[in-house]
Amino acid sequence: MKRVLSISLTALLATSAFAQSSVNTNGSRYSVLEDVTGAWCQFCPDGTVYQNNVMAANPKVIGVALHNNDKMSFADGNAIMASPNLVCGYPGGLIDRKNFPTSYGGSGCTKNTSVNRSYWAQVTSAQTAETPKWDIKMNHGYNATTREVKVMIIAKSLVAQTGSFNLNVWVIEDHVKGPNVTGYNQVNYYNTQSGHAYYNAGNPIVAFDHRHVERAYLGGVEGTSGIIANNPTAGQSYQYTYTYTLPTTYDAATTGAPNVNTANIYLVGMVMVKSTDKMQREILNAVQAKLTPGALAANDVPAIHGLELFPNPAQNFITVRGILDQANQNVKVQIINGIGQVVAAYDYKTGGSIFGETINTESLINGVYRMVLTTEDGRNTSQSFVITK
Repeated sequence: MKRVLSISLTALLATSAFAQSSVNTNGSRYSVLEDVTGAWCQFCPDGTVYQNNVMAANPKVIGVALHNNDKMSFADGNAIMASPNLVCGYPGGLIDRKNFPTSYGGSGCTKNTSVNRSYWAQVTSAQTAETPKWDIKMNHGYNATTREVKVMIIAKSLVAQTGSFNLNVWVIEDHVKGPNVTGYNQVNYYNTQSGHAYYNAGNPIVAFDHRHVERAYLGGVEGTSGIIANNPTAGQSYQYTYTYTLPTTYDAATTGAPNVNTANIYLVGMVMVKSTDKMQREILNAVQAKLTPGALAANDVPAIHGLELFPNPAQNFITVRGILDQANQNVKVQIINGIGQVVAAYDYKTGGSIFGETINTESLINGVYRMVLTTEDGRNTSQSFVITK
């Protein structure tokens, strides 16, 4: 069964400050390099150096940092690092959260998710050289007054695939410089190591520039399930919209927690393998956007989500089903052929939030069609289907 699912959202308040931000992988493969770190870790400043060098050399590498047991750690991140640990030492490296067939962890490391920093450039280069299986488009809006973020992620399967997949969006804050307290101050082994980037920087380094700090997973640790159909076919698209309120601080319970600088907030959207085993949640592609004040465009707000057409291919009938974001609406259904002609049209009145109808297709010849559903407020939701007799 082919499915297109989306989550609708309420309108943002219209202000003159609003604009829209959109990014797209455009047929490229991006890799997420995750520096697993902690302010208490004496060798972790070296991880920052390695990550920055890899990102400078390869623009298709998205850098993030997962903090453990310091002032920048958070509940979902702690769940990722809870036993069994994904890394074999600090600074640790996770690349696309992939469990590699070969160990890159160095001496004594048996976890194939853990990648020693000496391999970060090599492994990310191999990952970004892969032919992508997914294209990802991400649109977002941000209301600077209410601090509400809307993120729509649209994933398109580029090839037929076997398996189950989830969507997710991570919130990243760059350049976090905390107050002069333990948990922000960075312990620094390299203070006495001549030639190192952090030589004579202090131990600990006060007001250390913590880069690419993971702050929240909008889809949780496993991602959002039920959006992407199992075993997706080539060309199939899926979408979901997240709503998130950006806090004024990310450490509200911490005395002296720094204010969140929205100029340093980034969003990373991704498709990941669906699994309850955290060692099997590989990120298959990702895209990054800098948070930009503005509203999600109205035409990006579907009126019907959870849209299903089945069977597909169809013969003499096809069933359409979805959930209305506003109950008790009139819905107009049009079936359009491959040359843009409306070959059938129906009007339905819904009672409640569930829209479901079975439509007779006996008169339709073999071919590809598009079903367009229009609600009372003029918003359209559409999906293609095939007639094969």
